[in-house]
Amino acid sequence: MDDVRIQSIARLQCPVHSASNCACDCRWRVEAVPVTPLLQQGPTCGLVALAMAMSAFDQLTCINPDTADAARCNPQEYQHVRSTPIDASKTASQLLKVAQSLQYTWKGEIFSAEWLAAVARHQDISATVVEWRNNTQVAQHLLKGGLCLVAYDKDGNHEPCLKRGSKAHWALIHGFVAIQESGAPQFLLCKHGKSLHQAVWSYNALFESCWNMERVNEDVLSQSRGSRNVASQTRNPFQNDDYLELDQSISAGKIIDNNEGDGYVLPSVDGCLKSSLAGKIVLLNKRPPRQ
Repeated sequence: MDDVRIQSIARLQCPVHSASNCACDCRWRVEAVPVTPLLQQGPTCGLVALAMAMSAFDQLTCINPDTADAARCNPQEYQHVRSTPIDASKTASQLLKVAQSLQYTWKGEIFSAEWLAAVARHQDISATVVEWRNNTQVAQHLLKGGLCLVAYDKDGNHEPCLKRGSKAHWALIHGFVAIQESGAPQFLLCKHGKSLHQAVWSYNALFESCWNMERVNEDVLSQSRGSRNVASQTRNPFQNDDYLELDQSISAGKIIDNNEGDGYVLPSVDGCLKSSLAGKIVLLNKRPPRQ
């Protein structure tokens, strides 16, 4: 979807003019990192969103990402780092093995922002979980060349809704649309594993949906294969030089009591998501090569 079409969508939903039924004459600014969409297989929305981010970082890298004042990175400031980017679908499969080895998932589900950040760190991606506070936080991170992962409730058309966590889904925020005069984003550009189309969502709708994550639905809770303590499982493997490679021989069956069948790994016994997903976003950056 090109900038002209995105701006057309913004004008139709303009918060300044929609209430008065007046034609929108605002000047819209579109900022985005190009992301190739990828459909998920099974409940792997978080891992697929991370795989799309990794592919985007691999295709384009900012020339000056480490400047202290972090000048705005525009498309002219990007350069290709290889002729053939990584295969996002293969990356998603690798991420599933990593998440299973870390005992964060049974079949691809990730119900904790900290767990998804930990998986990213094992792939040389800088990942920080922060509280989503205001409408400039995401925009500032994107302008510095970063990407964002967010959990929200997915409606039937994949747009954000308020189901208190029962429709939990992950999306990758890779751009925003703002009225030039204000600078604050009114819409966020997202990709997720359920559609190949560009998502243009209201900032407020996604923000509120993220903060309404309270509890998994009863079907997921009834299939829980155990819970993990979120706080104790967030060790950064890059905090010291003694980085241990993951044991890829560990299987999901060995991780969760050698039980057979389907199931999910939850961050709490009762399926509560308030401490693991609600109001949290994962800020991603491509980690510079280690010397």
